[in-house]
Amino acid sequence: SDYRPGMGFRKDTIMVVAVDQATGKSSVISFPRDLWVSIPGYGEQRINTAMQTGGFQLMANTMQTNFGIYPTQYAMIDMPGFTKLIDVLGGIEFTTDKYTGDICDHNLNPTQWCEVFPGVVTMNSDWALWYVRARLNSSDFDRMRRNQEVAKAIFDKAFSPTGLLKTPELMNFYYSDVESNITPDQLTSMIRFGMGLNSDDVREFIIGFDQTTPWTTSEGASVLLPNISAIQEILQEALSFESN
Repeated sequence: SDYRPGMGFRKDTIMVVAVDQATGKSSVISFPRDLWVSIPGYGEQRINTAMQTGGFQLMANTMQTNFGIYPTQYAMIDMPGFTKLIDVLGGIEFTTDKYTGDICDHNLNPTQWCEVFPGVVTMNSDWALWYVRARLNSSDFDRMRRNQEVAKAIFDKAFSPTGLLKTPELMNFYYSDVESNITPDQLTSMIRFGMGLNSDDVREFIIGFDQTTPWTTSEGASVLLPNISAIQEILQEALSFESN
């Protein structure tokens, strides 16, 4: 979330994770934050306002009303929490096949222009936060791709030999910096499941350009109208798990 004291928050990044314990596989689906949807009891608004307006229950109801899926658990961190997580892990490393160039704070580069080139990338927390948020020179669709790259890098680092040694620190982080309805027993089960996953077991999906239409509201806000049938095709593939 993009929480700021005295201003509340909106969801900066929205990912739905589906886990199938029978096959040991999972899917990650990224939703654009500017998706214009029906929020039960509140009319039409951006999807990223649902959590702020009515908590996770309203977010789950919004997903069910518009897309027919009902998430049961959630975990949310703000931006300081995100950077703290990267610091606890000691940085992240991942491979990207895309170039990213955008404005950045002077502490990252005195020229206030930062670049990431295709190949193996190593990032500390400040660079990771810039990478997942940069969009002035790209789009929210590309930003969702970068969000998934970083989320996967966090997962890989957390379940690496080095990361597993930091499990006590990560658990302390979870209980101090993560807002969630996941119980300790559920969390333990998820950790065990995650330890058995590899990259081939996680499929990544994006509700992107082909599933949305740019639109301007009567108030002049730029939003994205959902193509429900196209989104349903993505969700059907994402939620269909087959044994090898």
